[in-house]
Amino acid sequence: THTDEENDPWWRVDLGVNYQISSLFIVNRADCCGGRLSSFEIRIGDSLDNNGNENPMCGSSYSIPTGGNSSIICSPLLTGRYVNIRIPGKDKILTLCEVEVYPTIEGNKTLN
Repeated sequence: THTDEENDPWWRVDLGVNYQISSLFIVNRADCCGGRLSSFEIRIGDSLDNNGNENPMCGSSYSIPTGGNSSIICSPLLTGRYVNIRIPGKDKILTLCEVEVYPTIEGNKTLN
């Protein structure tokens, strides 16, 4: 999927309910235009203010090369219903091939 050329393009998934998100796996396209997926940020939360782009940030300034993929860890963990991927800036195009969102699993806690 991709957006048109626009200011601050974004993509959002609604998970339906709140999850504590531990990581995301994102795949960039391999055929062309892979450079479009650069300097993006990930936001996770419950708000739809500014289309969800004001939610807490899992991370920013990520880039994935053409045909590449990346596992991105949210530290600290963030809880939310909406996951947004956004490229801040003027005249940008956001292109995504695949996005997987992984919640924490209650049984996977480290005990001290």
